[in-house]
Amino acid sequence: MERATSNMSEICQLCQIQGKSDILGGIVTAWDDRVHVNCLRFMSYPLHRDMYLAEKQSLHRKCNHCQVSATLVRCSDYQCDNAYHLSCVEEARGSLDFNRSRISCHVHKYYRTHFQLGACIMCGREVVDRQGLRLLCCSAIIHV
Repeated sequence: MERATSNMSEICQLCQIQGKSDILGGIVTAWDDRVHVNCLRFMSYPLHRDMYLAEKQSLHRKCNHCQVSATLVRCSDYQCDNAYHLSCVEEARGSLDFNRSRISCHVHKYYRTHFQLGACIMCGREVVDRQGLRLLCCSAIIHV
């Protein structure tokens, strides 16, 4: 894949949105397609040509927020079928995780933010997701 300069009149071959933005990034060349940097980044297999083409085809459907057809990004919960343009995620009350290149729909964003365990009794830091456990004897929380 090669980098190219962004052109405001270009349309991303994945999301079908024109030009660059803060969320989508600039437009680059990937396997003969002109795509936004972050549309490519949020795909599962952007660096393997055959997997890129397969994923591009399989995720082409209507956005759960704006109902426009394009290649979208699915919610990171493996059982969830919600898919969005990156530019629609926050409008749909979901969340973007640029560090892990994942999105969460509004349902799974809520689930993740409301099931924090609390503070560790050993170090006092917050324990989230599956990083810790609650002791049966006293209901205290520790990191694992």
